[in-house]
Amino acid sequence: FVANGEGVTGAYLDAMFDAVFSFAQASLNVMNRDGNLPVEDIKGRVLLDEILGLEFQGATGAVSFDEYQDNYGGYCVNQADEDFNQICVWRWMGTLQPVHELQFKPFDGPKTASGAPSDEPQCIAGSMRVVIDGALQCIECRAGTFSSSVNAPACTPCAAGSVAPMDGAEECSPCALGSFGFNSTHCQRCDSGTFASSVGRIACEPCPAGSISSEGASTCSLCGAGSYTSAKGFSECISCSAGFFQGSDGATSCDFCPAGTFTNTEGQPGC
Repeated sequence: FVANGEGVTGAYLDAMFDAVFSFAQASLNVMNRDGNLPVEDIKGRVLLDEILGLEFQGATGAVSFDEYQDNYGGYCVNQADEDFNQICVWRWMGTLQPVHELQFKPFDGPKTASGAPSDEPQCIAGSMRVVIDGALQCIECRAGTFSSSVNAPACTPCAAGSVAPMDGAEECSPCALGSFGFNSTHCQRCDSGTFASSVGRIACEPCPAGSISSEGASTCSLCGAGSYTSAKGFSECISCSAGFFQGSDGATSCDFCPAGTFTNTEGQPGC
C-alpha cells in the first residue's frame, strides 16, 4: 500500500491488507475446489463460508475467524482524547503489549431490520422511552410511578395502597402493617383508635367498641376489667364510675353493683 508516494505499514493498512488477502484467498480456494462454478457465482454465502474457514499468517499476525465472524488477530483504533493517544484492542496472538485492553462479546441488544445494532437509546427499568423534539430519550419515572421493564413506553402509577417514594422506581411497595396509602408517594400511620392488620391498605379501620389502639397500630387491644368503650374508634378505655363495675375484658358498658354491695372508687372489676 502506498500513500503520498511512500510505503505505509501502519496497523490500519496491515488490517486492510489482511482483509483483501482473505477475500482473494477464499475466492481462489473456491475456484480450485469447484472448477465448474462461474466466477460471477463466487459470492454471498459460498464466499463467506470459505472466508470464515481461513487460517493464515497475515500482516497483523495469525488470522482466523471465530463463530461471530470476528478476526482473531489484532486491531488498532486511533482515539484522540486526553487519556490515550491510541487504543489497541488485541486478541493475544503474539507479544504486542496492548495500550488498552478491551473484551468483546456478541451484541445482544436490539438490531435494525438489516441486523445491525440499533443506535436507539436503551432505557432501563425505572424509566420510560419517549420522543422529545423528534428524538427518543430515556426519562426517569417520577415518584409515585414505576416501570418494571426496559424501554417501557410509559411509567405506571402505583396501585392504591402502595407507594414509590423516590424517582426511578422499578416497582411499588405496599404500605406496611399499621399504615395506609395516603397517596402514591408515601404511607401514613393509622391514627389512634384505628388499625390496619394487613399490608397495602388504602384506609385504616376504627377499633370495635370495647377495644382501643395507639397511633400506627396493626391490631386493637381489649379494654381490661373495670373499664369499657361504648363505640368504635376509641384510643383510651373509660373507667367504670363508682357504684358500677365490669368483670370482663372488652366490655362496652359497666353494670350497677347488686343490691347490698357497692364500690366507692372508679374502675372496679367487682363490687
